[in-house]
Amino acid sequence: MRRRKESNFTSKLLVLVILVVFISSLFAITQLGGEEEIIVGDAVKVSGYTFYKQQGAYVTEVSPEQAIGFLADPEEVAEYPIDGYAATLLHSQSKIYIAYNPNREVASYVEQSTYDLANVLSYYGKDVVKAYTEDSDPIDENTPLRSCADEGVIELRLGEAGVSVEDNCVIIQGTNEVELQMAASKLAMWLAGVKV
Repeated sequence: MRRRKESNFTSKLLVLVILVVFISSLFAITQLGGEEEIIVGDAVKVSGYTFYKQQGAYVTEVSPEQAIGFLADPEEVAEYPIDGYAATLLHSQSKIYIAYNPNREVASYVEQSTYDLANVLSYYGKDVVKAYTEDSDPIDENTPLRSCADEGVIELRLGEAGVSVEDNCVIIQGTNEVELQMAASKLAMWLAGVKV
């Protein structure tokens, strides 16, 4: 009986020692690894950034302590043109209006197209408000009207795909839902400091 207790104690001690060694090794790898990374998910390199596909999102490090995810494929986003001043302009605003014409086709896919953008703006403490560039039919009294004449406006339009700046207004354009989403995600990445 005593021998069985000693054997059981020895087994538990051995398991405990193995766990301690394993956990210590993981800690050493993550803290002292330098350039080594523990890769989780499929890796994609774009413009010097490594993105990992995880649960439907492309995740990358924006600093040693912070990672951020995007729905849009960074390889596709990289192809869209952007005026780099757009990110600087938006970072200087505390309230951002994402404005579009509610009576045009673009209205049917605004939320999907601006998902990454709204998340990044909110992450940086910006108050994000949906706005119209003209009254809807019927009129929605709860949605403000904003145009490029106002400050802090991102206007979504149908047109040649990309991100540009007109006066103090950021314009996101695409000829369809996919292009609009890619252009908006490009701006989101630049706002996060990921310049693909």
